Amino acid sequence: MRPGHETDWSLDNPFASVPTNVISAPALGPDPSVSRSECTQHSTGVVRNAMKKLVDMLDLPDLTTKRGLKRCYHDFDVIMDKLLDKVSHHADHLSTAAVLALCRICGDSGLCGMLEPSDALSALLPCFQQQTCEILHMAGLQLLCRILAGRDEDIARELLNDVITSVLVLLAKTPRDNLVTELCVEVIGDWAHAVTWDDDLALQVIFPSLVMIVQLAHRFSRQTFSQVLYKLSDAVYGLSDTPSSVLGRDKSVQIVRSFFLATLRSNSAEDRVVALRGLVALSSSVPAAPWVPSLVSPISQRDPVARELLDDEVENTTSDAERFVELTQSFYRAMRKFCADKDVRHLACALYTIILEDPMVVHFGPETSRHFLLGEGPARANLPFASWYDTLGFCVRELRSRDSHSDDEDLILVLQIWNLVLLDGPLHAADFAQKRVNELDPGGFYAVKLWYFSAVAHSKRVEDVLSAWSHVSIVCVESEYEYRNKALREVQRTAMYRTLLFNIAHGAVKCLLNFPFGRSAEGWKVYGHLARAVDICVREYLDVAPYDARDLSAMNDCAALCLILFPGPPFLSKTRDAMATQWRLTASVDDRVWHNMRPTFLRPTIRAMFESYADAARTWASVLDRHFPPATVRRLDENAIKEKQRFLRGDLYSPARRFATAQLDDWRAMFRGERNGRYARTVSWSDAPPELLNQMLLLEYADPATYACAHCGEASAVLYRCGACRRVRYCDEDCQREHWTDHHKAECMRDYL
Repeated sequence: MRPGHETDWSLDNPFASVPTNVISAPALGPDPSVSRSECTQHSTGVVRNAMKKLVDMLDLPDLTTKRGLKRCYHDFDVIMDKLLDKVSHHADHLSTAAVLALCRICGDSGLCGMLEPSDALSALLPCFQQQTCEILHMAGLQLLCRILAGRDEDIARELLNDVITSVLVLLAKTPRDNLVTELCVEVIGDWAHAVTWDDDLALQVIFPSLVMIVQLAHRFSRQTFSQVLYKLSDAVYGLSDTPSSVLGRDKSVQIVRSFFLATLRSNSAEDRVVALRGLVALSSSVPAAPWVPSLVSPISQRDPVARELLDDEVENTTSDAERFVELTQSFYRAMRKFCADKDVRHLACALYTIILEDPMVVHFGPETSRHFLLGEGPARANLPFASWYDTLGFCVRELRSRDSHSDDEDLILVLQIWNLVLLDGPLHAADFAQKRVNELDPGGFYAVKLWYFSAVAHSKRVEDVLSAWSHVSIVCVESEYEYRNKALREVQRTAMYRTLLFNIAHGAVKCLLNFPFGRSAEGWKVYGHLARAVDICVREYLDVAPYDARDLSAMNDCAALCLILFPGPPFLSKTRDAMATQWRLTASVDDRVWHNMRPTFLRPTIRAMFESYADAARTWASVLDRHFPPATVRRLDENAIKEKQRFLRGDLYSPARRFATAQLDDWRAMFRGERNGRYARTVSWSDAPPELLNQMLLLEYADPATYACAHCGEASAVLYRCGACRRVRYCDEDCQREHWTDHHKAECMRDYL
């Protein structure tokens, strides 16, 4: 197979072209016999008349224009008092019109920021105390979305006990998926994001609320459950930087973590990925101490742990740790020789050879540099640079300044790219490596080419990981079907090949759990490519790696992850004990030999999966049995392809209902008043399409012209101009004062008349 030829890939993946299965909730038309409302008081026509009556009664400005919003800004307290008084009379349809007027006001961020938490509470509570009026519910939820868009932590905290609880109860009571459930889910996500800006606030407020949500999960529909699970995962993902020691002590965090574990039994691949994402965020590991190369201590093949890991069928029985120690000593000798004779070319060639075999050897930390010159700096050896970290950069500059041979191009680029990795991180280095990859001959695999691919994948960007995988997959596919020639066999025995497999698998897992492409059929195709890369790279690595390979423990973490992604819990129940034993053995070798040289972020999650999954599944069985059928254990070998097909299919439970063109036309005709009033009053307006929500709530109008605050960037139609130059605008005096000190004092033209 040649890179980019996906048709050849079907040899190993007969399931590669499986279409994604998007499952949407039923979309209903405006038929009272199917979509019937308990509320017979309100319809869009009634609300439109109520809005006109409200404007005349309260002398409200036109809130759809810039002039009207400015008048509201100057008379904000008076107008708010009038509207809140009308909202409190929730038995009258004027309350719905008042809530919609508040929606128009809060559509401007400047006016929304003036809203006090107590006023927000007074405006929202009556919307959810009314039991039957769906239009009032939707208007209140839309208002809540606009208030939460300001990310005001004080308002988010104030809304918890009454408003958010009422939203959860409303979500649980809604009999079917409609606009009310969709808006409730959106509110939950927006509120969680507003709270997670502050870690302390999140622990005090958000997790007790998440516990309430998961305890109501059995009352949601299947689609709503999937949407809520996504919002939960998205909320806790924002807390991934919180130390695990803090998260582990909170009881509500443990309950939510247990729920994510139990949800791994879902029959939807998307649900399993989302649950894993939340579980990883709540199982973040403590940052590891700086790694010391001299601590690497090989173990003999006669060691009891090594004997359990050795497989008679594996060809590669060499010791990875022993070779690492040999390369480390070669690195030290090359550096000491350079300090003595200042031979730049000899050092560059020695480092090039070592980096191609194992780049992790070449490092210039304090613990490493003490082997060069007894801990002294480069100045001690009269070298023309200040830090040992400048060694590679110095070699590159010296080689470029001389008349280098054409064969030196790869030597210089490899040193330059690894220098970028050590100093600037992998992203910039990946760009250089990708440029060189595009210039190389597409045929053949050799050490330097594998090294470039490894540098590309090391960035962990989706496009880089898939680019490296598309080129390297030929080695994995041909090895799978034993089409290997001698050159390929030699490639597979190298440490660089194993490093490349690890970088692709680890980068693909990172991308998969970050969920960067949202929830769509097109996005899931990317997840399918990433998951295939993880699965095949893991299997290939475990086939060719020696018993003490450096990344063996991390790749076993990825193997356990694949067990959840593809077959799911039925196979986990059957193979958990055997795989847990293998996982513990490789973790033990990693601790004893490598001392956690490259700690994987998956280890706490995999440990929880092996130790706590069974208990979590039993705890949440009564809640989840409604959504997931009981798992049946089947033979792994007979169902592997079928289960991978199910993963690639995705089973995406769509966040929005899909309406046919005829259904949309029927709803639009209803809005235009082409049906009689009695018919319109009995239709359930919450079943209307999401595309028509603003039209139904009288919020469909041209947005007034807005400007951005010169200091904070907030966009609003009611900003103040600078009184001197009148060229910039500000939210208030605080923004103007800060911007004047920092910037505007030197820029203001002071164009006085």
